[in-house]
Amino acid sequence: TRCKKTQPRPAITTAASSMNTAFPTHAKPELVAPDAKRLKLETTSAYGNVPIPPIQPFMVPPPPPPPVATPVTTFPPTSQVELEPDQDTVTMETTMSEIEFAKSLSNPNVPLLIKIPNDSNYAAWNFCGQTISITVDVMTTIKDVKQQVQSQLGGIPPNKMQLRKSNIGFLKDSLSLAYYNVGPGNNILELLPKVRGGRR
Repeated sequence: TRCKKTQPRPAITTAASSMNTAFPTHAKPELVAPDAKRLKLETTSAYGNVPIPPIQPFMVPPPPPPPVATPVTTFPPTSQVELEPDQDTVTMETTMSEIEFAKSLSNPNVPLLIKIPNDSNYAAWNFCGQTISITVDVMTTIKDVKQQVQSQLGGIPPNKMQLRKSNIGFLKDSLSLAYYNVGPGNNILELLPKVRGGRR
C-alpha cells in the first residue's frame, strides 16, 4: 500500500501566545540620574526671550530702628500772677526773683510814680490826670501802696483801685514791688478804678 503524505498541521495559537504577540513585553527602563541642566529653571517665558526674575527667598524683615530721643527745650521760669476776680490772669516773666532783686538794689527805698487818669466820673476821688510820687520800701506789697495813696485820692477804698504796669498787667495785692522787679528806672505804675461787669 502506498502511504499518504500527511499535511503538517497548522500551529495552534493559544490566547496567551496571541497576547504576548499583540502586547510584547519590554524590559524595565533603567533609572538614570537626572541631569543637572534639566533641573535648572527656565529663565525665559513662553512669550519670548523675556527674562523672568529669580524667585527671592523669604526673609524676615529687620526690626524697626530704636526711637530717637527728641531734645527738650527749656525755658526760663515764669511767674503766674492772679488778678482781681473781674480781670484775666496774666503770665509774666521776671528777670530776677523777689529776694535777688531786693539784694541787687543799693537802696531798698524805691520812688514810685503813679499816674492817675483824668475821669470826670471820679472827680470826687481826684481823678484829674495827675501823677502821684511816693517813696516806699521795695518789699512793700501792692495793697500797702494803694493805702498810701488813698489819702491823696479823696479816701477811695483800696478795693476800688487797680494798679497796673504796662509790660506786666494788673498787679496782685499780696505780692511785693520786688516780686515784679519794680525799682529805679522801672518805677512807673498806672492807677485805674476797678470796673465790674463793664460798668463803673
